[in-house]
Amino acid sequence: MEKPDIAIWEDDYRGATLAMVEILARHIFEKTRKPVLLFSSGATFRSAAYQVYFKPLEGQFIPVEVAPNYSDGNLLDLWRQFGKIERELKDRGIFRLLLGTADGAVKMFSFARLFGWKPGKLDIRCCVLYLGIAYPGRKGLLVGWRDRLALWLKTSAPVKAFYLDYWAVERVREKFGISLSVCPEPLLSLWDYLKVRPERPVHRERKGICFGFPGGASFGDRKGPDFLIDAFLQADLPPDTCLTFAGYFFDPLLLDVFEKAGERLGDRFKVYNGYLPNMELFNAMDQMDVICLPYRNHAATSGFFHQGATLGKVVVAPDYGWLGATGRKYNKTVFFENDSLSSLAKALEKTAREFPSLDSLAGNYIPTSEEDFVRVLAGVD
Repeated sequence: MEKPDIAIWEDDYRGATLAMVEILARHIFEKTRKPVLLFSSGATFRSAAYQVYFKPLEGQFIPVEVAPNYSDGNLLDLWRQFGKIERELKDRGIFRLLLGTADGAVKMFSFARLFGWKPGKLDIRCCVLYLGIAYPGRKGLLVGWRDRLALWLKTSAPVKAFYLDYWAVERVREKFGISLSVCPEPLLSLWDYLKVRPERPVHRERKGICFGFPGGASFGDRKGPDFLIDAFLQADLPPDTCLTFAGYFFDPLLLDVFEKAGERLGDRFKVYNGYLPNMELFNAMDQMDVICLPYRNHAATSGFFHQGATLGKVVVAPDYGWLGATGRKYNKTVFFENDSLSSLAKALEKTAREFPSLDSLAGNYIPTSEEDFVRVLAGVD
């Protein structure tokens, strides 16, 4: 086996995050024919998401455990992990370290530099998901101070940082005069699905419109799974309209909401629960007529918007933050007011009422590719 010359450090174990890391590892191996060194915690290597995304890639990466558990952003824990990583990199002669989506590690490197640490020849690169200071609704002296500190930490770190959220980057440039680098968001292997996608995907047997929620979530979180159920039950919809959830749902409170919704809706309500491999997830999304993103006060990017729009689906989303800005560029988006249950219910009604004309539109969304993402972040052509 060839010796690796690129390493990835990812301190998270969630599905979407590991899916991004999987794209990096797979494409780097395809381009260089060298395996990638993957640093993470034992919790990551034991997770269901790891089994789904990385087990098929055995031989293309080398797993190295640097801590028993996920650090949860604790800077001291991250520094201890990096001590092990730095020694491993020196021993192996590796000079490029990708941080995946490890925002906490970027802050850790900023503090480390203040205390005299220097990267030397090490080329550190990171994909940053969240840029809180750019988002609307962030008020108050304390919150503003924390956001400014977070921005300083991210921009002063000895790290080449690339931001997925072009909308947030533009706001930071306008407000603070700071220019940040943008990285195209990958479609998480959707291109592989499109190659084998049926010309007319086989839909469920029922004739009514199917609203769908892809991806995992918990009760009360900003992705709004219970929010969508409440709106669906409140909305005046045709009696054969159905609602489907496909993703990893582990929260007992949310599972209880699912059970009660099933009692009220019967076979109009379906839940496919578990870490679905990408091809299965995209197939599940193709069974949905409408992709629902009932996010509440969540202004960051959404991979499911990229995927839903690329599949040509009608998308229901809040007119807020990144989704509001990006949704206006896609002609099959139906908006609702941020964090408004009645507005979401009305958006569902409008979608059901106008679905034939919306569905017949030729989608105008232009997606980015995995290759663009890897080329920018990893520096591999």
